[in-house]
Amino acid sequence: TGSFHLPFRHFTGWAQSSDGVIYIGYNRSKGIACYRQGQDRFEPCLVGAVGNYDDQVNCLLTDGPFLWIGSNSGLCRIEPSSGKTEFYTRKEGLINNNVNTIVADRFNHLWVGTASGLSRLDSSGNFISYSDQNDLPEIGINASFSDPDGVLHFITTHAFFSLQPDQQTTSEISLQPVIESVF
Repeated sequence: TGSFHLPFRHFTGWAQSSDGVIYIGYNRSKGIACYRQGQDRFEPCLVGAVGNYDDQVNCLLTDGPFLWIGSNSGLCRIEPSSGKTEFYTRKEGLINNNVNTIVADRFNHLWVGTASGLSRLDSSGNFISYSDQNDLPEIGINASFSDPDGVLHFITTHAFFSLQPDQQTTSEISLQPVIESVF
């Protein structure tokens, strides 16, 4: 034990805000811990902020003043300073409520990897979704990242593919397969 120990077990992901707060998500304790510089300790935070999210936190992303939380119940945007939350599910256009990964592009779009494909959330709050019908090599997106050139990379159970966000239209997706099969 001690002040540098995490308050929960089963860590699933982390994100750091522009003001230095480190958010850590958990998959069994249904929570988020924070580390604030100067306090030298981790502590549970945003208690009750994820309202109807009664299951695990799968991924986190900070974007300006917002913390995005992906779970098995959808996507949540929270403004930690005010506690204001907004929830996104299939009802709002997300392709699947099981959110595994979130990555932002340089055009202020969020790309949300789910168990059924990929959804892009634009700055107006509208989703465009892509699945195997849009030539995704596999629909279950497990991880993602953006490289220094702004290319987005996605990992599934059996494939690794990339896309250039500036070359995407609203109805079609142009992918560059990197690895199409893993034995």
